[in-house]
Amino acid sequence: MQKSQSALEFLVTYGWAFLVILIAVGVLSSMGTLSIANFMPDLCYAGGFFSCVEETADADENSFIMQLANGLSDDVRILRVSSVLSGTSMCRSNTDVAAFVTPTGTHLVVPNSLDYVMPAGSQAEVVIVCPLIAMASIEDAEMARIEFEIEYQVSSQTYSKTTSGYILVKT
Repeated sequence: MQKSQSALEFLVTYGWAFLVILIAVGVLSSMGTLSIANFMPDLCYAGGFFSCVEETADADENSFIMQLANGLSDDVRILRVSSVLSGTSMCRSNTDVAAFVTPTGTHLVVPNSLDYVMPAGSQAEVVIVCPLIAMASIEDAEMARIEFEIEYQVSSQTYSKTTSGYILVKT
């Protein structure tokens, strides 16, 4: 009788402890503390010879902002920046609407095409405006994603190239 009573007390004691842990995890999960978005970093991939220095999403303007760096030793002429329609992108339209903020602070609104020369090793802020958002707004999502294309021409070459990338940010 002693062995069975001891085993039962052991199971009940550790059962209550296990139940308390499950309740604590459930409460933390429902409050959003254990959300996967809290543990993921913001990501940006620009492809080609470009790199992203910083990236954010602006819910008020339905736009995505990235600090784009030219990694080449030549100047690059940016011909077009556009969002890409895909299944994972929040932007539900193919838009050639972007704005560049140059290092001097000049704001260039780009409705369809662009002819912006990025000096070698320089950075420029790129704002991709997305008029049609897949969800009600960027604020409703924990993570916001947009895919984009950059058409560019290296100053030492005569033909243009296209590279694609994505931005994934916490909102």
